[in-house]
Amino acid sequence: MDEHKRQLKGSASLDAVKHWHKSGNSSFYASDVDLVLVHKAPAGIVGVIDYKDPQTGDQQVTFAAAITYNVFIQFGIPVFIVKVTPPFNDVFTIIEYLGGDWRPNPPNCNLRILRESVSAKDFWQWETNLRSGYKNRIIIPTTIKTPNGLSIPAVHYVGERTRELERENQMIKAKNESLSLEVVRLKQFRSSVSQRAAEFESSLRRLQSDILSPLADKEPSAGERSNGSVKESKETKHA
Repeated sequence: MDEHKRQLKGSASLDAVKHWHKSGNSSFYASDVDLVLVHKAPAGIVGVIDYKDPQTGDQQVTFAAAITYNVFIQFGIPVFIVKVTPPFNDVFTIIEYLGGDWRPNPPNCNLRILRESVSAKDFWQWETNLRSGYKNRIIIPTTIKTPNGLSIPAVHYVGERTRELERENQMIKAKNESLSLEVVRLKQFRSSVSQRAAEFESSLRRLQSDILSPLADKEPSAGERSNGSVKESKETKHA
């Protein structure tokens, strides 16, 4: 980002709008997240961060936040709670939100501590690793239904284990295709062998015919055999 954007801070008007919204209908619940980490290539959401100040008493995850977090992780977008006190020089605690039931008060949340009391340098290294891991996720195009029934395009981020399973499925598919080709080759070979056997049998029959035909030509006919017998009889009487 350019230097101008780096110097921008949260606007007071945004806080005023959120405070004003609370003056509306008491059932109009809302929630916000402090930071959405995005990536340009591939474009998408790396993760969501909510910051908590350990020096304040507001440490609990609210039911509205739990509902919001659950939606994020249902789409494969990880959610993290970072506990740190300004001016953000040291002592970061990074917690991953793994899901929760928003109905109890306070919500029953499944949390896992990833880093505890680490420096700002360690925090930047963690975010670097998080972004590297994002590049290895599978991004599956999908659609989601809006409350009024419209389908809008979305993406579903899947973890590394699913990526491994996808690679395994591709390998199995490739092996199946290879086996199918082997079956085709075997069938072709069998057909070729059958054809050659038929050709050999035909050649053998022609050879037998060629050998036996001259012999058949040399044998005396029935008439010749009869004349020979008469002649032999006469010669016998004359003697």
